[in-house]
Amino acid sequence: MCSIAGKLLTCTTPSFEALTNYGIWHINYVKKHSALADAVFHVDDFIDTHTDKRVKDYTVTNGYDPEEAVVPENPAMFNLIYTGTIYGNLQSVEAVYKAINELIYEGKIDKNRIRILYAGGNGQLAQLMAEAHGGAEYFTNLDVIPRYKVLELQSKAAILIQAAFNVEGDHCAWTGKMYEYMMSQKPIVYVVNGNIPHSFPSKYMERLGGVCYEASRHEETYPDLKAYILSKYREWEETGNVTVVQDREYIEKYSYKVIAEQVWEILNNL
Repeated sequence: MCSIAGKLLTCTTPSFEALTNYGIWHINYVKKHSALADAVFHVDDFIDTHTDKRVKDYTVTNGYDPEEAVVPENPAMFNLIYTGTIYGNLQSVEAVYKAINELIYEGKIDKNRIRILYAGGNGQLAQLMAEAHGGAEYFTNLDVIPRYKVLELQSKAAILIQAAFNVEGDHCAWTGKMYEYMMSQKPIVYVVNGNIPHSFPSKYMERLGGVCYEASRHEETYPDLKAYILSKYREWEETGNVTVVQDREYIEKYSYKVIAEQVWEILNNL
C-alpha cells in the first residue's frame, strides 16, 4: 500500500497482488504520486517503487519496539509456534511436518510431548495443511488472538516458525512477524518455498541463531532443518529449556530507536 506524508511517499507492495489488477493500479498510483515526492521509502530492497530516477529512493525496514519484549519462559511442552497469517501453499511448512514425523517414527521425539500451535488468520487453511502433511494429531489452531497474547505465546515457544516464498519477481526479505521473533530470544525456523535459491533469510538466519530451509535446495537444507529441531528437542528434554546464540548487534539495528534515527538523518539531508 502507499501513503503520502507531506512530500514523502512510503511504499509496501502486497506480495500476492503483484500480478492482479490491484497490482497494476498500485504501480500507476505510485508512479503518479512519486513524481511529486522529495523521497520514496520502501521497506525492503526487493520492492520496485517504479519511481523516476530523479527521486531519491531509500530502504527503511520495519522493526520492533524493545519495550514490547516479553521475558522468555521455559516451554512446558516442546511447542513449535507459528504466528501471522498463511495465505496459500507458497507459505506451506510441509518440511517442518516431514522432519517431525520422521523424528517421531525414528523414536527420537515423543509425539505426546510436541505441539505445533498456529495463531493467525486463515486458521482453517493451516488446519488443512496440518492434516495433509500428517501433523493433525499434534496441531492446534488458535485462530486470531490479540497482539499481547501473541507476544506471550511467543515467549513460551521452544521454536518459532515463519514461512515465505522466493520466486522470480517476488523475492522475500524478513516478514513483519520476524521482527517480533528477533526480540523473543527464541530459536527460529524459517521456511522459504519457491524456486529461487539463496534467499535473503538463508543468508542471515545464522545471525538470529536459527535455521533456514529452502525448498529450492531441499537436499542441502532439509538435513539442517531436521537436525536443528532434534537438537532443540534434546536440549529441552534434558534441561527443560532451549537456548539460542544471536548476533545482538545485527538484531538491534531493527529496533524502532535505530530506525527513527535513520529516518531523521534522511529527512535532514533532503
